Amino acid sequence: MSDSVFAQFTADDDQLEVGLIVQPAINAALVHNRVPLVRHLILVNRGAVPLTDVTLTLELRGPDGALTEPWTRTLAAPLRPGASTSWDDFRDFTPDQVLLYRTDEAFPVDYTLRVQAQEQTLRLVAPSRVLAHNEWFNSPALYDSLAAFVQPNTRAVEAVLRAAAQLLLVRTGSGSLQGYQEGSERAALIAGAVYEALRQLEITYQTLPASFENTGQKVRTTAAVLDGRLGNCLDLSVTYAACLEAAGLHPLIFISAGHAFGGFLLEEERLGSAAVTETNLLISMVDSGRAVPVELTRIGPGAQSATFTEAVRVGLGHFRGDGERMQGVVDVHLAHRSGIRPLPSADELVAPAAVDAEATPEITASLDLPPGVAAAKLRQFADEGEEVPQQSDGSPARVQQWKKSLLDLSLRNPLLNLPKRGRGLDLHVPAGALALLDDLIHDGRQVQVIPQDDISHVHELAGARRAQDLDAEILTRELRTDRRVYGAVTDARYKTAMRALQREARTMEQETGSNYLYLTIGTLVHTKATGGEAYAPLFLLPVRIEGGSGRRPYAMVIDGTEVASPNYCLIEWLRVKHSVRIPELERPVLDEHGIDIAKTLAAINTGLLDNRLNYRIDETASLRLLQFSTFQMWRDLTDHWPRFMENPVVRHLVESSGATFDDPARPEHDVEIAVDEADLHLPIPADGSQMQAIVRAERGHSFVLEGPPGTGKSQTITNMIARAVSAGRSVLFVAEKQAALEVVKRRLKQIGLGPFALDLHGRKQSLNAIRQQLRDALDQYDQGGDGTWTAVETAYRTRLAPLTEYPAQVHTTNPVGMSLWSAYEQTLAYGNGPVAPIPVAYLHAPAPARAQVETTVREFPAAARSARLRPAHPWALSGCRSLDGLHGAAVTEIAGELERLRADLAAYPRLVELLRTLPAPETVSELQAGAWLAVRGMLPDRQTTVHASDRRWDEAVARFQADLAAFRQGFAGELATFRPDVFARPELTAWHGEAQEAAKRLFGKGKRRQAIADRLAVHLVAGATLDVAQVEVLTGRLVAARAQAAALHQHLPGLGGLRLSQWLPTDPNAQERLTEAVEATRVGRTLLSQHPQAWELFQSGFTDADAAMLDRFASRWRAWRGVLRSGEAELTLWAGGSHWTDAWQRDGAAWLHELQSEELFPLRRWATVLAHADVLASAGLTDYRDQMLRAEVPAHLAEEVYRRGVATASLAERVRAGGLQYFDPELHDDEISQFEAAAGELRSALPTQLPSVLVRRRPFSPADRRGRFADFAAELRRKRGGRSFRELFEQYPDAVLALTPCVLVSPASAANFLAPGSQRFDLVIFDEASQIRVAEAIGAMGRGSAVVVVGDSRQMPPSSIMQASHSVDEVDEGNGPVPEDLESILSEAVESGLPQRWLSWHYRSHDESLIAFSNRYYYDNKLSSLPSPGAASSAGVSWRRVEGQYDRGGSRTNEVEARAILADITRRLHDPATATQSVGVVTFNIQQRDLILNLLEESTDPIIREQLSGAVAEPIFVKNLENVQGDERDVVLFSLAFSTNLETGQLPLNFGPLSQAGGERRLNVAITRARRQVVLYSSFDPSDIDLARTSALGTQHLRAYCEMAAAGADRLGDLATDRTERRSRIRDEVAAALRDRGHEVRTSHGLSDFTVDIAVRTPGSPRWQVAVMLDGPDWSARPTVADRDSAPTLLRSIMGWPEVVRFWLPAWIHDRSALLDRVDEAVTRAEAPTTAEPESESESSVVAESVELPQPRPATDVEPPRPTPASEVPQPRLALDEEPLRGGSSAPVTALAAATTATSAADTITVSPFVPYVPTSLGDQADLDLLASDRRVRDLMRNALREIIEAEGPIEQHRLARLALARFGFLRTREDRRTAVLSLVDSRRLFTHPTVSRYAWPDGADPQTYRAYRVTQASNDRAFEEVPPEEVANAFVHVLQGMTSMDEERLLRAGLERLGYRRRTEKIDKLLRYGLHVALTSGRLRYDQEGRLTSG
Repeated sequence: MSDSVFAQFTADDDQLEVGLIVQPAINAALVHNRVPLVRHLILVNRGAVPLTDVTLTLELRGPDGALTEPWTRTLAAPLRPGASTSWDDFRDFTPDQVLLYRTDEAFPVDYTLRVQAQEQTLRLVAPSRVLAHNEWFNSPALYDSLAAFVQPNTRAVEAVLRAAAQLLLVRTGSGSLQGYQEGSERAALIAGAVYEALRQLEITYQTLPASFENTGQKVRTTAAVLDGRLGNCLDLSVTYAACLEAAGLHPLIFISAGHAFGGFLLEEERLGSAAVTETNLLISMVDSGRAVPVELTRIGPGAQSATFTEAVRVGLGHFRGDGERMQGVVDVHLAHRSGIRPLPSADELVAPAAVDAEATPEITASLDLPPGVAAAKLRQFADEGEEVPQQSDGSPARVQQWKKSLLDLSLRNPLLNLPKRGRGLDLHVPAGALALLDDLIHDGRQVQVIPQDDISHVHELAGARRAQDLDAEILTRELRTDRRVYGAVTDARYKTAMRALQREARTMEQETGSNYLYLTIGTLVHTKATGGEAYAPLFLLPVRIEGGSGRRPYAMVIDGTEVASPNYCLIEWLRVKHSVRIPELERPVLDEHGIDIAKTLAAINTGLLDNRLNYRIDETASLRLLQFSTFQMWRDLTDHWPRFMENPVVRHLVESSGATFDDPARPEHDVEIAVDEADLHLPIPADGSQMQAIVRAERGHSFVLEGPPGTGKSQTITNMIARAVSAGRSVLFVAEKQAALEVVKRRLKQIGLGPFALDLHGRKQSLNAIRQQLRDALDQYDQGGDGTWTAVETAYRTRLAPLTEYPAQVHTTNPVGMSLWSAYEQTLAYGNGPVAPIPVAYLHAPAPARAQVETTVREFPAAARSARLRPAHPWALSGCRSLDGLHGAAVTEIAGELERLRADLAAYPRLVELLRTLPAPETVSELQAGAWLAVRGMLPDRQTTVHASDRRWDEAVARFQADLAAFRQGFAGELATFRPDVFARPELTAWHGEAQEAAKRLFGKGKRRQAIADRLAVHLVAGATLDVAQVEVLTGRLVAARAQAAALHQHLPGLGGLRLSQWLPTDPNAQERLTEAVEATRVGRTLLSQHPQAWELFQSGFTDADAAMLDRFASRWRAWRGVLRSGEAELTLWAGGSHWTDAWQRDGAAWLHELQSEELFPLRRWATVLAHADVLASAGLTDYRDQMLRAEVPAHLAEEVYRRGVATASLAERVRAGGLQYFDPELHDDEISQFEAAAGELRSALPTQLPSVLVRRRPFSPADRRGRFADFAAELRRKRGGRSFRELFEQYPDAVLALTPCVLVSPASAANFLAPGSQRFDLVIFDEASQIRVAEAIGAMGRGSAVVVVGDSRQMPPSSIMQASHSVDEVDEGNGPVPEDLESILSEAVESGLPQRWLSWHYRSHDESLIAFSNRYYYDNKLSSLPSPGAASSAGVSWRRVEGQYDRGGSRTNEVEARAILADITRRLHDPATATQSVGVVTFNIQQRDLILNLLEESTDPIIREQLSGAVAEPIFVKNLENVQGDERDVVLFSLAFSTNLETGQLPLNFGPLSQAGGERRLNVAITRARRQVVLYSSFDPSDIDLARTSALGTQHLRAYCEMAAAGADRLGDLATDRTERRSRIRDEVAAALRDRGHEVRTSHGLSDFTVDIAVRTPGSPRWQVAVMLDGPDWSARPTVADRDSAPTLLRSIMGWPEVVRFWLPAWIHDRSALLDRVDEAVTRAEAPTTAEPESESESSVVAESVELPQPRPATDVEPPRPTPASEVPQPRLALDEEPLRGGSSAPVTALAAATTATSAADTITVSPFVPYVPTSLGDQADLDLLASDRRVRDLMRNALREIIEAEGPIEQHRLARLALARFGFLRTREDRRTAVLSLVDSRRLFTHPTVSRYAWPDGADPQTYRAYRVTQASNDRAFEEVPPEEVANAFVHVLQGMTSMDEERLLRAGLERLGYRRRTEKIDKLLRYGLHVALTSGRLRYDQEGRLTSG
């Protein structure tokens, strides 16, 4: 078979080389299952120069064009010469599934890859083809895709299963198709019945083509085969597999050369991967009976038809000989589980007619397997699977399933049938000596276990060879006197076997917290169903294996103080199977040592005899690794499952698993919860995702919390617990592994809750230990301090408020959707250009109005183009929005009249000049009256007009007119009767006298009156008459009227301003003439004031022709503007800044021409423009409207100008709205610092506040002497006896939870200690839930109300290997059958619809590349990781290529790699720069693990030996992939071990569990264990992993990871370019400004969604120096202040960025140069020459935990600064190649002697570098035990102390003791050891600073006269606390030499830097001030009058 099963294509030129690996063909099955078409793409730079701007584009094209969207990537960084980059993720590069489903015939396609690098293009074309939708490509790479054609869920399959069930019913009496539930024998019968049911359908076999390898083969669907009764071998195999899987079996499809046949797995297991191609493995699977092949070609009718028995026999025949024709096998069930989904069926599913098994007697059915291996395997299963059916208790089926998984009562259970080869060792206990062994072990004695052939020479001479050959008496005597027992192992294998057992027990205890190594005492021997014997241990006692170092033998010793436990599984087995209970088995007889073996075994024997059980008891013992804890969980579930069902999550899992979980505590709409940081007081810093989870838990929600590596799961859990218990809730914390529990327990202790957490995890929790924990809790008291807490909390809230508000100030949008940020972005986007004048009010206009405006500005360009909009547009005079009512002819006629008028006006130049003085055509109407007055001569002259200009004139005229009106009204009768001339008769007075006289006469009156009347009659108007009788009255009124008229006439000249001649008040038209005169005067006055030119023209002589022309003008223009609906605004717009007469001259002819040629279309076009403009005006944008109509804004830019204006207006509005006009960036930075300090104070106060809250909440007082709680307290104080804890908890649950509201358990200990009916916990939290099986979790879950399931579903699930029989068979590295991964509570909770929440911030990695791979490949880039400033040799992922060879056929180890790792560890531990780094080693198999462990344990290096012990916090671990989960170290070294085959040159691709299904999850676990560095030791190159030869995802990912390690994270295409970068114009503007200042800049620096916005460095610098963090939308979107303002500080504290500069947009808007200056200064500080300061790992470790809780370690509170300049420290630093001073030097040189003089002043200060003393070995740890009694040891220690003091003195006492103890192999010191060592120091050398410490001084050095200080060179050389105060004082004096004075704060900082430090903590500040106090009190410094410090 060809090794290359994938299509590989390459192309190259002189510069580039590309390689492409693709699937050999494309079909619907692949695409349906999301199988990437492209497996790998690699790009190599073959040139000599770096390549930039490299873009790759991949397309898939068929005959009809592209089948996919192009795949495009651009390299973010230059590709160095010889470097390569690669991509493996092409999940999105896939054709349309619908297209493939419709494809009935294959067609060719081409993969086309184009690489563009600068101006060069490389092209690669890879031909392939698309297969028909039902076509499968027979290639090993695609074997697993065959499972897609297996469709178990069809009606046709159901009919076959019904027929099979009928056959089973006839044969066995049961038609159940229950898969493997009833064991393997039943499974084989089901497989046979399915075969026979198919055979009865008489399906005709059709042969395959002669060769179908590497070709497409169409596969009939199951429905088609069953309906058409026709199929080839492949069709039949697929059909048989579909039926088997539907029946619950695990089907196999075997593929050989030109053939295919079916099969199944005999057990419920799976292969190592979905497709296995190793020939030898295929043969061994069948030979072992684990896989059963079934030939299907003889399933048809006729003489050749074969029964199932015959079909299996024929199938076995394929494996005879070497099986060279076999090519592979597909595990269909595993393939479906791994994500290969069956294709959707388009067939009409017609079920075949059911076949009655009894009605077809001519077909003989056989359901049995043939004789052979498989049948023998069944017999073996029968022996092991002799299962006792459990009694029904009415529990639901799911509960019964869980119970069955917890308690296996079959003989597969090693507690009922100890395997012959198990994880353990049989002991040779002589007859009658079992009681002695029991007594010795129970007494705590150490009993040696020695090899069976390690007997004395005397016995050998007597013929004995083994212990079995010796007399029982001899063996008993050795056991009694020498305390030694022989084990069933030879001396040759003794060490290997015992060490393996010891390691395995230790590993299991480390992972679970429980010891699974037991001494089995006594055995019950019972008979198997098949006749053999089974051995069940009676009692089990946990023991430890000790010794083994050097030549010491191994020994066993009891682990704990308890008595051996009965075998509860055996007890239950006897009860269920035989209804037998033997009291002495359940409660053995005890003696003073332990179990009374004689009495107990005798009683058990009697019990067996009494119950007539043919079993026997053997007095045997063995050491065994056994799983013993599930029985208690089984019992717990059996007894209490109804109680557990009250928990909503448990009920959901039982009744509706798979449906969405309906949490009664959760709101109906599960939206994101707003976190109130002001109220959420957490003892450990938390990010937003953690806070969300904490708040949900606090509210009682049940959910899944996904916590990828390093995201702070334990911190989150601790905060959850703290919040819950402080709120009065109880918490049950559940963890399977002891390590997980210890982490949380340690954190609870750190936050003050340690005494309130009850640890019940593991078996070792004795009753006394539990009582002591409760007594400790009871002793807690209220520490008070409420006032302090209130002050701290208030300060925290106050500091938080401005930081909470600021994001809204910058990013809250106004009604137009613009924030300050987006407005500024918009202004940058639109650039410079016209800006629409947008009033602020418009920004708050209704949204519909704005939407209409936006539509208008988008449509305006079209309207403007149509109207030919331009400045001075001729139709701008029009105000028509609609042409309704307008007629073209009429408008044209008016335009014609107007044009003729314009022509005629040429003859009236004076009028034309007059018109030019008028502001508008309608103003002519103001001249018309004056013109005609002038024509008629009625226009007053200037004098008259001027006189009338007096404002009093109008008043006088008004009065005169009123008087005239009154006169005429008063004498209306007279004026109507007489002509005016009567008033001119002088005789009127005489006539009146005569009338009076006549009236006095008695006689002659009439005559006289008549005479008078006759005289008056001549003045009567026509038709008027006189009443003679009234002559007297009439004449009197005439006289009076004449007098008043005379008065009025006389008053008229005094008015002036009136032009009236021959006017009399008595004239009939007197009023009219007066009015005309007044109006004429007023017209003249108006003309003179407003139109002086017109007045002058009219006065100079104006003809009636002139006046008529004016009237014509007014008429025509009135008509024109009327028809155009033109107003003042239109006239102004039309004139366009010129005079309207000029505009008329310009446009008059155009009007008429356009109307004549286009009728009304010009007006219509302009109306459209106006309609758009009106929208702007109605929205308040009048100014912008006018700009657009005047064409001041280019029409095509209308929208851009508008949006630029909106952005500009919004920018100003947002600044004002946010109150950011006076934003101070330094103040804001200070607010952040103050918040961080306040938050720190809050967290510091919580460890005091939380206990006080809990103590106050207790419902009782410790002083109570009576009542329940007093009784409970009395129980706690008992020393012995009393109730068990379970009984205590059952009776006093409220008291227990009041004392310890948090209880820490494992699933087993919860079942053991906590009675479930007592009290329900409010919250149950599962940690590392991916490692807890569902059945084991139910008991703990059911004890609570709400459940939080915490874990990482991308990491390893629990494996059934831990639940199996613990055999010592080595795990095969191939892909053979392996146990199923068991369902974890995490995966069950996810699949059952519990809400899923993610922790999204990753903190563990100090280099981003450590998590980048997992983030990309496993977490879908959901993790926010912190970017690194650049690659460092001591961080990140590294590649170490060694020339090792894997011993595949022998030891399965690679010794070269193992020794290379040993050398690396040795180097690291001896290098001061890395000595504090913790180290872990991960291997890919157990053999390599053991080899490395052996090398380490056999090392004589004391440092390595101590690092392996438990004396250090994080000892070295060496683990394989399977059990490294949960561990972390600073550095993790990988031993890949495997190597290429020397003969073939190929690398075998079986990487153990990594190559199996789910192997990628194991890789993910392994590569995420390091905090600082991962180093891969490999004996092969990444390219040796040939992706064309494997489909295992874990192997593919391994290659990608190796490539990243070898080339660097920035070279891996998937990590470097896959993230989509959001464009930010603000960021680009800042970056451009920084580039202009000469800096090198990179934007969005990082590998996750959290990036450094702008990374800055000096060109040529190897690492980035400054991180500029912007306050952009991504920053604002982070939900909490912690995310926004605390996360950037982690860049410095965790990732080591030298400088971080915060960018605040308001500051940039106001003063951008200030920010640029800050960056310049930061770069300057960062690039200042620094001392070589490799960051110590002690510091690293603290930083890694800084987001959790700071851990005090030496040298971590200070940060070494850049070195002191040469002018200050003339002595050069120790060169890197110089050998530092070592303790073993024969002539030590003191630091004082090495110092140099810095100044010649009177107070001379000597400055020198601090050279740390390097201790060499002087003895071992055992010597120190003799320090008090052995003079030699004391002298050695005294000499060591003197040597250290001379080398480093003055030296702080604890440092002195630590260095001295290091010479005796101690890396960690205890107080008592330090005290003993320091007692040997000459007291005359010690000088004490009472409040600081004591210091040892060299001979001849006096603290009073000491004038020197030493500069610390590296952070782990010397902690600041170890600097003597005299040196601090001298540094201050040195700073002030040559300076007049300095303020205190500057001096403190300068002194700190002189000493070689930069970081200034509160502790360091106190020490600095103490040093200053020393300098002041000595008189060497003083304060001057201004309060500044100066030299004394």
